[in-house]
Amino acid sequence: AVKGLIIRHLILPNGLSGSTSSLRWLAEELSTTVTISLMSQYSPRHHATIVKEINRPVNFQEYEEASETMERLGLTRGWKQQIGADKIYLPDFDNKEKPFSL
Repeated sequence: AVKGLIIRHLILPNGLSGSTSSLRWLAEELSTTVTISLMSQYSPRHHATIVKEINRPVNFQEYEEASETMERLGLTRGWKQQIGADKIYLPDFDNKEKPFSL
């Protein structure tokens, strides 16, 4: 992007990111033409691993709900990470020379 606004929305387990209400607010209060990056890459780390509600990646149902809400509201500009992105975008910091597999 050279110019403009990109909103990144990270889906969290158990609806804790408020995807439906957040996306609705964006569509109604901002614009349906806003560019959105819907991210499914959440992976629990550090203290999150001891909090039951967020001690897991996003599941398919949670991803689909956010994705379908985005489409239903007419938010069609942007990107959607596919489910399973938590395995792709997590750096391997033990590999000092190439921590990202991409």
